[in-house]
Amino acid sequence: MTGAFDVFGDTFFLIFEGRPDQQEETLFLSLLTEVWRDRLPSVARQAILARHKRSAIKVSNRLADYLPMERSGRKGKVAWPIAQAGPDDFLFSCDRMRIFDLPKPWALMLVGEELAHAYLIATNHPSHANPPSCDGPAFGEYDDVREAAMRRVLCSEWGFVDAEYAKMLEWLKRTEGGLRA
Repeated sequence: MTGAFDVFGDTFFLIFEGRPDQQEETLFLSLLTEVWRDRLPSVARQAILARHKRSAIKVSNRLADYLPMERSGRKGKVAWPIAQAGPDDFLFSCDRMRIFDLPKPWALMLVGEELAHAYLIATNHPSHANPPSCDGPAFGEYDDVREAAMRRVLCSEWGFVDAEYAKMLEWLKRTEGGLRA
């Protein structure tokens, strides 16, 4: 199922890979709508839409390539995280095989996290500008600064609970993004 969907008066173009059922489509739209409507201030929504003219979101069913990445000598997130900003031409993408298995507050938080990254990109925040190569020695520090800026927006400005975010991050690290028990 692919197409344009109204989310609180704004149009998003959703691309679902594979064969999602109506329940998956409805669930994803409800997550996106709840975060977009109830958490993001109008100024954030406007900035995101101004930057991402075609607010496309890719809902993927990819289950391959779940090997941990090495970044600047540090073990990073899994190669295909549950959700991530981009890739190019997409506001964000997510793995439907895992996002729908999360408790609803965590699924909302992951959607919010990616929208926070999109907002920081849209506003040319220094933490999200000029990323170094993922393989370079500067990437680790850049990634830490970028994630800290996103977390400030998510929890301090948009009202997600920081302690719950920390709990979710710990679970993500412990389970490699939900891939291990």
